[in-house]
Amino acid sequence: MQAKTYIKGIGYYFFAEILCLFLTVTLVMLGNLFFKILCAICCMGVLICLIVNFAINCEKNDRKYGINRSMRRPLLLGLSASSAYLVFYFLLLLARLQILPDDFYRIYKLLNAPFMMICNFTESGVLASELGMAALILFFVLSLVPMAVCVITYIMCARDMIPEDFMFQKK
Repeated sequence: MQAKTYIKGIGYYFFAEILCLFLTVTLVMLGNLFFKILCAICCMGVLICLIVNFAINCEKNDRKYGINRSMRRPLLLGLSASSAYLVFYFLLLLARLQILPDDFYRIYKLLNAPFMMICNFTESGVLASELGMAALILFFVLSLVPMAVCVITYIMCARDMIPEDFMFQKK
């Protein structure tokens, strides 16, 4: 059951990647700063919504099958949601240290489509050697966003505060 959930978390990475690449390509072609900012916000929104959906579904399945919902469970789910981003960040650090090719930053941006526009705003170049310490810290924090969203959502659902209820509440 754990492996299936972990693979599902990585699947959400691929789904977010495809959606955000499509969104980035279509909005950035307009070349306007407004659309670039809109693209960055929309891509983060897509990622956050997908991770919230992942956490809600995992908590519902855990409740249904009686899986222990200790604090360790949402951390493992969050790790599965952030694992691809953390691996790519580690590879970026290796490129920054000149262990991997210097132009890996270009690949890093493509493999992190939800954060591509933020990467471009931070450092628009394509070489890892051009990245400063502030950019590396920002990219690490961005790599942890899926984990934080997953943990918070799972804990909310475990306490019967399901985000779906807030969104679809009749007024």
